[in-house]
Amino acid sequence: MMNMEPVVEQESTVILERIKEVAKLITVEGQFANILDHKDYVGYDYFPFQKKALLKVQAKVSVGFDMEKVKFDFDHTNKIIHISNIPQPEILAIDPDISYYDISEGYFNSFTPEELTTLNKQAKQMVRDNALNSELLDKAQEQGIETFKLIEFIASVENWKVKYDMADPVLNTADVGLPPLTN
Repeated sequence: MMNMEPVVEQESTVILERIKEVAKLITVEGQFANILDHKDYVGYDYFPFQKKALLKVQAKVSVGFDMEKVKFDFDHTNKIIHISNIPQPEILAIDPDISYYDISEGYFNSFTPEELTTLNKQAKQMVRDNALNSELLDKAQEQGIETFKLIEFIASVENWKVKYDMADPVLNTADVGLPPLTN
């Protein structure tokens, strides 16, 4: 008797399309787990006409600052670093892991590749919305202030001072219980 093992052939081509230099400061990461339960039907909510998908979404959300927006001016004569244009913390990356736990299709209603792509986008948007409604942005701002205090400390070791543009809303430290940064 001949053992009939399935033959699987795969081919893959990976192309590096572009490289972009970035300056991002991730100050906090959040781990999220969600379930997306999708169901739709045509005409009647009965097996031959319905389709369902149950997705488990686990994601790491990185929050911090786009440092490309920050402006650093160095006064070498007076040993002062002027920092301005500090942006608000933002979601810098979402790294989702999406697992389909159940996909059921009816005889007259099945998933198209476009619908599965849309479900993936909805799952990622669900994570983004949850992250925006969590305390991640506040924690990122608190950690960002601590990072700028570290810059102040490192500068002071070399007898430099750091001055900030106090118009930057990120530097409003009263909300996080820290003393105001020097001006």
